[in-house]
Amino acid sequence: MIRAMKPYNLRRGTSEAVDTAFLGLTSEDALISILSHQSRFIDPRAPSKYNNLPKNKRASLSNHPKITRLQQMRDTLAMEARELYRSIKKAASTKIGELKAKADTTLRVAKKKLKETTFTGARDNFFATIDTIEINKQLNPSLLDIK
Repeated sequence: MIRAMKPYNLRRGTSEAVDTAFLGLTSEDALISILSHQSRFIDPRAPSKYNNLPKNKRASLSNHPKITRLQQMRDTLAMEARELYRSIKKAASTKIGELKAKADTTLRVAKKKLKETTFTGARDNFFATIDTIEINKQLNPSLLDIK
């Protein structure tokens, strides 16, 4: 049973119980302490950050139609500001500068929201399919009619 324990399954404060278990001084209290500090709700295989997602899922963010449309709008406003005022800094207090700042904010918010949606979707998909994947691994492939 101790072999199945992994460090990420243990919470803080169980180091003493782990030490006694590995030193051969196992007691009922030490084992109960280890087992009671495991989390049933955290799976270390699940993606925990947006950067842990596969590259193809992260790359889909930059190709999203809403993001590209907002980037084009921001770039167009920046180009107009440079043409009229020679720099974006000089155009900051003008109507075009305000529109560009608003476009920047809208783009930033849209990217953040899309990242959060993509991440939560990937986590939900992981937890919805992990049981099926584990069961299929345990089953004999010849019983599943998979070739």
